[in-house]
Amino acid sequence: MCNIGLKIKELMSQEKIDAPELAKRIGKTKQAVYAMLDKEDINTAVLRDISKVFNVPITFFF
Repeated sequence: MCNIGLKIKELMSQEKIDAPELAKRIGKTKQAVYAMLDKEDINTAVLRDISKVFNVPITFFF
């Protein structure tokens, strides 16, 4: 199983988006984003929102 949190961190680094900015774009708190970065799996609806922010297909995370 791949670690989705690591993939999100990778995208954030590439796009120069920090956790508070990502949180604002997906309608979550920065604490929720920090928690996601440590997880191996994430709710599909949230993942869909994140994939839209970074303009990648949801399959990128799998």
